[in-house]
Amino acid sequence: MRSYKTETGNPNEAAARRDAREEKSKQKASEARENKGFVQMYPQGFSLMRRLMANPKTVNAARLYSVLAQNINKEGAVIAKQSLLAKILNVSVKTIQRHSEYLEAEKAIYRFQIQGGIYVYALNPEQVWAGYDKDKENAPFFTGTIHPARGGSLRYIRKSLNIMIDVADIAEQARKSKKNGK
Repeated sequence: MRSYKTETGNPNEAAARRDAREEKSKQKASEARENKGFVQMYPQGFSLMRRLMANPKTVNAARLYSVLAQNINKEGAVIAKQSLLAKILNVSVKTIQRHSEYLEAEKAIYRFQIQGGIYVYALNPEQVWAGYDKDKENAPFFTGTIHPARGGSLRYIRKSLNIMIDVADIAEQARKSKKNGK
């Protein structure tokens, strides 16, 4: 191992900084290999989507399921306001409630209310999943709980809602562009 002298004259200090830089570089490379924004849909999920889309009465349930699946985190859940989901899908809050109940009866989602119209929508990991397979057994769909990583649940909820708000803004921009023929 090569020894470097620093301003303080301590060769171990320079080696420690170099090791820290190398570790940080390895961590960044590892994060870059992660499948961010990647969601897996399994045969059960595809089967559900085909059934929902085949029936005119459940097409909006398919659209809701699609939005939820697109936005799940690595734990397999989405935290969203019903009013925001209604805005994204251009339907009423009552429609979101009705189709959420339908999807829950189909065992596609499990939902629990956080506050007012804010719900955690936990998707069935046997149908759709965004995390590692080893984490499925602890999915909120099975446990009925949410375990926010890094920080408190309020921060986690705010971050999730901000993501959904960004999605709503993108959807709104797309609708306006389509309407204006752009």
